Amino acid sequence: MKILHAESSLGWGGQELRSVLEIKLLAAIGHTAVIATSQKSQFSLRSGLAPQQIRFAGIEKKNFRGLFEAFRILRVFEPDILVTHSSTDSWLFTIARWILRSKCGLIRMRHVRADVSSNFATRWLYSRSQFIVTTSEDIRAHLISRLRLSPDRVVSIPTGIDVARFSVDSNRKQMVHYEKLGVPSNVRVVVMVSTLRTWKGHDAAIRAIREISGHILVIVGDGPRESHLRRMVKDLGLSRKVIFSGFCHEVENLLAIADVFLQPSLRHEGVSQSLLQAGAMGLPVVVSDIGGLNEVVEDGVTGLVIEPGSVEGLVSAIRRFENDSRLADACGKKLRETIHSRFNQERMIERMEALYRLAAREGEFFDSSRN
Repeated sequence: MKILHAESSLGWGGQELRSVLEIKLLAAIGHTAVIATSQKSQFSLRSGLAPQQIRFAGIEKKNFRGLFEAFRILRVFEPDILVTHSSTDSWLFTIARWILRSKCGLIRMRHVRADVSSNFATRWLYSRSQFIVTTSEDIRAHLISRLRLSPDRVVSIPTGIDVARFSVDSNRKQMVHYEKLGVPSNVRVVVMVSTLRTWKGHDAAIRAIREISGHILVIVGDGPRESHLRRMVKDLGLSRKVIFSGFCHEVENLLAIADVFLQPSLRHEGVSQSLLQAGAMGLPVVVSDIGGLNEVVEDGVTGLVIEPGSVEGLVSAIRRFENDSRLADACGKKLRETIHSRFNQERMIERMEALYRLAAREGEFFDSSRN
């Protein structure tokens, strides 16, 4: 199959990584998969995709130029399947496909749990897809309820991870990683991995680490909140307790030095890839009680679940793991087993490929009754 992903986002996070992972896995099993994206995006710098797997197009805005670019890409590539990811690319490519009367199958991905409008235009947009794929059951339920979608057309397929890459290996917890970050070897390391955005809960994590002696917080990633968070750390006098590592391609090396992993997001999560990566390495995890995260972590069984935004909850959970090593080990082991069985990348791409084949067979012929 020829599979065209479209992504108008200029940021970099789990959504973009999901696209990259699919393209690489699809290519490995014999499909031709590419992504249409803006030259202003991060794909050429961070994705690791081959040049022929990226088709640059001016699709970062909903305007006539973007629509023309969507026409151009569809005509040149002639995909069997079109997969859209963000609002802008979904509108541009869905309209272009509709006007061109393209017979390619259409799949709309929904990565985050943000509210969608229930107006006529949004319902029309989602109705054009053969399937809508979400990254969590919470997102799936929201779309079905909000847009009155048929449940058999909305499928939750969380992003899978490479469990061999994110494996448990105590030998990798080497002094070099401590020294590179400037982390003393006699402290416990708490790690967060995410794009630095408002809803990821970094503020609460920083305030929590101030209350816990003998612990250091390592913040992995970059993003629009970085200057705010750095200023916050400076104002609170926490420069020795909070380390910003920046963006990292080999995040497993930073997870390898962690004693606890945090995902204290406030909202908008699907099933977090960084949570799965940490869990695959057997780390004890602390997450917020929101959709996506609480679909993976059961409180006291595969990790600890706290109220979103609660500094006290974070402090209590981190201290609980410190004081109860048996609980920490048991949660880490159970979560690792769960991720290896349910959230590996082989399972993900098997399910996605089957859906692509079905959508390709049902590729929409121009039908005046639906236009």
